[in-house]
This record gives sequence, C-alpha cells and structure tokens, in this order.
Amino acid sequence: MQYFSIVIFSVVQAITEFVPISSSGHLVILHNILPQISINDLAFDVFLHAGTISSVIIFFAADIKKMIKAFYQSLIGHGLNEDGRLAWLIVLATVPAAVAGYFFGDLIEYRLRSIMVVAVMLILVGLFFLVVEKFAKQTDDLRNLNWRSSL
Repeated sequence: MQYFSIVIFSVVQAITEFVPISSSGHLVILHNILPQISINDLAFDVFLHAGTISSVIIFFAADIKKMIKAFYQSLIGHGLNEDGRLAWLIVLATVPAAVAGYFFGDLIEYRLRSIMVVAVMLILVGLFFLVVEKFAKQTDDLRNLNWRSSL
C-alpha cells in the first residue's frame, strides 16, 4: 500500500508543480487523505520537489548552461547579454523566498502545513489569481521582464 501512496503523491506532484496552483498545498492535503507514508511528511515532500527540480534542470539544461555562463561573464565585467539579464532576474526573484525561509522557516514548517491553513490559502490564492488574471497587464516576452516584475 505504501508504494501505491508514493505513486499517487508523485503523480500529484508532477501535475500540480507546473500549473499555477500550490503543489506543496496539494501534498499536505494528500498526507491527510493517504497517511500511509511512514516517513516525515516534510522530508518526503522535499524529496518529491527534488525530483521535480531535477527534471526541470535536465529539460532546460542547455538554457541553464547559457544563463550560468552569461551570469559569470557579467560578474567578471564582460557585459550583460539577454541570458545574463535573465539569470540576474532569477537570482533576484529568489531573494524574497530565501529571506522568508530564513526568518519564518519554523513557522512555515510547523504551523502553516495544517490542512485548514492550506485549504484557506488555496482558496485565497485562487481568488487572487483570478483578480490578477483579469486586471494585470499581460506580457509574453522575457525581454519585457524587469527587476520589479521578477519580484
């Protein structure tokens, strides 16, 4: 039965990671529906996310390599091309999450993984997405990204 649960968790992670919904939230819900996983919920979820990021890295390996090279080139003073600019924006976009994780890691780990918090947040974020989708300016081109939009 544990293998079946692991497959279910993996499929849910794979589906929800690439659509604008919380894959982590759905994993918390699954832990309440399928509690047969006998390991630490958070550690198991991190393992699932590691699998997802591994697949993303493999799929985008050529693009990531170009961005890393351009990022390094910009650090040593060889100018900033489009790949380097995108790399810097990605670095900048990770700062808020890193700061939040550093200061609120324990709160997130122990308080915000409850089924009630997750359910309420999924609803609120879904409503927020609907509002943003209706009123936000749409951009399809990475060249239009700037530091403000990356945050």
